[in-house]
Amino acid sequence: MRMGRVDCFATAVLVGPAVAGQATAMVQKIQRHPITADDGLLFGASELSGATVLRVAGKGSEAVGICLREKLAFISDILGMDPWLRKW
Repeated sequence: MRMGRVDCFATAVLVGPAVAGQATAMVQKIQRHPITADDGLLFGASELSGATVLRVAGKGSEAVGICLREKLAFISDILGMDPWLRKW
């Protein structure tokens, strides 16, 4: 039981001018969100050397995937398509 209540981890690294403004806004929003014991998800974001790192941990891959999709929703506008529709 090394991971405790967490079964799934994800890390997204956002780099480049196309995502810089939205990524900074995401970091600020996440840093204002208090983490409670019953959330079922743990997530954090930070800016590091010109990149933004989003980390998510949760009980399962579905919950973590939903969180990633929510936090990175702005990517669809930048790409002009929804990258989550192209699952393998």
